[in-house]
Amino acid sequence: MTEILHLNTENARLDPEAVFNRPLNIVTEMGLTRGQKIATLDRWKEALQDRLTATGEGMAPPAGQTAQEAATIQEISEAREFL
Repeated sequence: MTEILHLNTENARLDPEAVFNRPLNIVTEMGLTRGQKIATLDRWKEALQDRLTATGEGMAPPAGQTAQEAATIQEISEAREFL
């Protein structure tokens, strides 16, 4: 039996980190238009960059988080290239 998953596009676009495991999952998401996918990836990247900036200003992140966030920013760039 096929199960149809329903994506809450509002939540996906506003908080992509909470909805998608990886940026490339946004590329294959059928419930978003190309423009929405690009905007969602951009929003995710902006949130990560804001956290990295806060880290640079003395707010210490959990161990390993900075490297993981930097890797995710790279994945976002790769995902945008697919679109």
